Amino acid sequence: MFQRLFFFDRKVVNNNGFTLVELIVSVLIIGILSSFGFIMYEGYREKIDHSEAKLMTNQIMKGIQSFYLEEGYYPTNWADIATKVTPFMTCDGVLAGKRGCTRNHPAWFSVSTNRYGINNASSPGIMNCIIITPASYELCGRRNSTRIQLTAKEYSALDPKLISNRKSISSCFNKQTGEVVVMSQSTRDAVWIGC
Repeated sequence: MFQRLFFFDRKVVNNNGFTLVELIVSVLIIGILSSFGFIMYEGYREKIDHSEAKLMTNQIMKGIQSFYLEEGYYPTNWADIATKVTPFMTCDGVLAGKRGCTRNHPAWFSVSTNRYGINNASSPGIMNCIIITPASYELCGRRNSTRIQLTAKEYSALDPKLISNRKSISSCFNKQTGEVVVMSQSTRDAVWIGC
């Protein structure tokens, strides 16, 4: 009888559950792993956004080059460039400031409807800026009689809490040589390059 009671007690003590310490350790391990995953995700997200902006900048420069070769003069507005770059989309600045642009949002619209002049009347040679990616990269530029230079960087009116380390992209088209250069920069600030 003593053995039966001992065996019975042992069976009750030896149930197949987890102890509180084991559960706490498991939750801590999962928390640490998920924080590493989030940090890595953010780094990958920035690289993807940068690649998309670089690709879009390259397409726009090729569109400018194509427009110049066909028409014999530089495009005068963003809609002219949109005739050579499909799809060429932009976003409303308010949403871009909150990184709220998504491809299916009504504020994400075709540049073909954007008749903003490439040169500001108040700043001859300086181009108006437009948002070119859902990640809120803005494309700004300047031009003179021989070349157009563009730079893509994080939107200047971005919510300060959303500013990241996304690097800028510089590009240039020289109509005399026909050369197009697109390159990533090591800074997030606008960098103008020659060609």
